[in-house]
Amino acid sequence: MTDLEALLDLDRRRVDGCNAQDAAMMRAVLADDYVHIHTGGTFDTADSYVEGATRGDRRVEPRTLQVRIWGDSAVLIGPQVMHIKTPNGERILNMVCTQVAQRTANGWKFVSLQATALPA
Repeated sequence: MTDLEALLDLDRRRVDGCNAQDAAMMRAVLADDYVHIHTGGTFDTADSYVEGATRGDRRVEPRTLQVRIWGDSAVLIGPQVMHIKTPNGERILNMVCTQVAQRTANGWKFVSLQATALPA
């Protein structure tokens, strides 16, 4: 598998884990020091991100990413549409995400994700 294929698979597993509420699948793609920055500026660690993302109240649509690789580091950038169930109905978040991945002894892992809300 090429680095590009491995990185796209890494993101697919993160999204699939979120959509299936599979904490083990999601945690497996994140580095221990992972930081997830939400559109509102709050942030999560790997464990708190997985806990929130696997509650069952959200679904991420499939997406296309631009991937740039520099040796053992990579940046993945692309749109993300998330559907969140709220007490008042469904909320749809349109954003662009910048993810950073690092090659480790156990393969590629995400070390960071920065989500930026797109204007309505």
